[in-house]
Parts: sequence; structure tokens; C-alpha cells
Amino acid sequence: MEYLGISEEASVIHEKISDFTKKTLLGFFNTADISTQDRFAISTFNRRTNTNPASKSITNGFSNDRYQLIQSIEDYQRSSQYYQDFPNRSDMYTAIREGLEQLAPLKNTKAIIVFTSGYSMKNSGADSEVQVLLKAQQLHIPVYIFQYYYRSGVAPEAE
Repeated sequence: MEYLGISEEASVIHEKISDFTKKTLLGFFNTADISTQDRFAISTFNRRTNTNPASKSITNGFSNDRYQLIQSIEDYQRSSQYYQDFPNRSDMYTAIREGLEQLAPLKNTKAIIVFTSGYSMKNSGADSEVQVLLKAQQLHIPVYIFQYYYRSGVAPEAE
């Protein structure tokens, strides 16, 4: 059975992974000790859209308002768009580069945390993994990538 050009099984897996990411973020913001100096920006990116920017902010910039962050996460609806042309390509590294550009002028501790899932993706933009991660090292901004690889129809579960 096909759903938006992808199998029903793949659609279910993507939904479970989206739920896992939401639950992980909500768990963090519901329990973390967030000081007035801490600010967070949450963005999302999809497979390959060839649009600029590659990422889409769901928090309208940086915030230290726990309730606004939680509401933004709860309100977010994942895209169910299927990219028939080059379905195994991703703009992830372009989205990371955009995040580096946002963080570079800021002072204090900063990091980029990425949740991504699905099949092993090839880069689709002008930004390569090596270029972006080298830039992160130069800026002293750590990048943590949590990637779930699709296998045997098993999706992660959040407790």
C-alpha cells in the first residue's frame, strides 16, 4: 500500500520517529533547569527541498521561555511530503551550516543537536559533511547528530 508515494510501513516509521523526537524534546524542556541566560532555537528540515533556507524555525528564533518552547514543539506538525526526485538525499548539512551561521556571533556556550532518521542519506546541497563539520570545529561549536537508521520496521520508543 502506498501513502504519499511511500509505503505505509515507511510512513508509520516516520511518524514514530517524529513522535520520539517530540517526546525527547518535551522531556528535556519539562525537566531541565533552564536559567534566564539559556536560550534555545528549534528548527526542522526535511529531506531535499532545494529551497533557501534549508531549515525552518519552529520557535521564531531563540527563547528561554520554557512554556513557549514546549508549545512550539507540541504545535509542530511533521511534513509528510515525499520527494520523488532524489528521495535518498538530504539538506541536513545545509541546515547545520545555517545553524552555525546563527550561533557564530553569539557569546557563551553553544551547540547544535540534530535528530534525523530514515535511510542513510546522501548530501544534496552545496554543503558537504566535511566542510560543515570543519566549520563547526573552527567556530568551536559542537554538533551532535542522533541518527536513527531504518531497520526491520523498528522505530525508537520514548519513555
